[in-house]
Amino acid sequence: MLKEYIELILFAVGIQMGYQVFSRKWRPQRFEDVVGQQAVVRVLKNALGNAPSHAYLFSGTRGIGKTTLARLFAKALRCLNKDENFNPCGECDACLDFQTGQSLDVIEIDGASNNSVENIREIIENIHYLPAIGKYKIYIIDEVHMLSNSAFNALLKTLEEPPEHGIFLLATTEKEKVLETVLSRCTILQYKNATVAELSQLITKIASNEEIEFESEKVIDQIAHLGQGSYRDTLSYFDQVVSYTGDDKLINESILQEALGIPANKAITFLLETIALCDEGNFRSGYENLERQNIAPERIVQGIIDKLFEVLNTPEEIEDLSFKVGEDLRYAELLWVYEQLNKDLNWAVNSFNYQQVVFIILLKMVKRREVLRPLDKNTVSRTEKKTTVAPVKE
Repeated sequence: MLKEYIELILFAVGIQMGYQVFSRKWRPQRFEDVVGQQAVVRVLKNALGNAPSHAYLFSGTRGIGKTTLARLFAKALRCLNKDENFNPCGECDACLDFQTGQSLDVIEIDGASNNSVENIREIIENIHYLPAIGKYKIYIIDEVHMLSNSAFNALLKTLEEPPEHGIFLLATTEKEKVLETVLSRCTILQYKNATVAELSQLITKIASNEEIEFESEKVIDQIAHLGQGSYRDTLSYFDQVVSYTGDDKLINESILQEALGIPANKAITFLLETIALCDEGNFRSGYENLERQNIAPERIVQGIIDKLFEVLNTPEEIEDLSFKVGEDLRYAELLWVYEQLNKDLNWAVNSFNYQQVVFIILLKMVKRREVLRPLDKNTVSRTEKKTTVAPVKE
């Protein structure tokens, strides 16, 4: 009875028992499934075909697949029956041992919560024991930059002279915080952020398998833009939209906006036009309309920045704008607006009253010509006085 009650509550909030979020359900199980990191995959497959290093550092932004690929590499290293592409078979004792999550030969550690020298000494003591199954004993240390200096120093000797069966896979979002002496002992694998095209392709693939349809490719691209190069963030947004739709498997722009609290493209285009043409009256009404819809201020600014970037890159192809770049205003002026919005947004989010600050930032863009020129129109600058040429007397 209690279980049924709990399941009913979970279902009411959109979470069903046994449900897996897309970032976990569609985690790559083969090297061919890894998206956008071909250079890293190639290095790892070459290592599997020859002899692996004793330490690898996976470096890149959050949600880019560092730990996922480290786990896949660890599984392949220990697999007893790899295929011709070095993928783990998933059926041998070493693979099954890994898949249960209870392997004694693959130890995963969170560097943020296990960052003391005592934690590292425990690793150093255990690594000398031979693996129970397979050829290697592997330590995956996530967020390795969080280790203390004393912990790093304790790890150095083992990284320099590890036992033949010992391999370290280190992952970090802040490589610059890792000691140089540690970096010099690792094979460094630098991840790149995913492109919008790669993220859109991933969403399309998952949607096809999950029997989810999109009204247009533009809706897919919007989700990909929101992910900002992160696979995990992108799939989290996708999950959120799918949860919002419920049984309806068709996702359109309206559903996307409601689920994620993002402004409509038309509303953003309108605001950009008011900024470009310094139209304060229509800017205020357009902004207030988005406020009434409870759209987060940073979402509004981010939408304007993204739209402006599109205009700056393809001004001749933007047909839904009421102004023409190069005719109604200068291209350089839009470049300045783009730069200032990016700078000011970082400041606004950390401000005490960021909602008011965001509005003032956008209003400043609308009134930029007044802000940038001298307040007193009758005042003549020294430069202008110097360049004044007296009339020539005949």
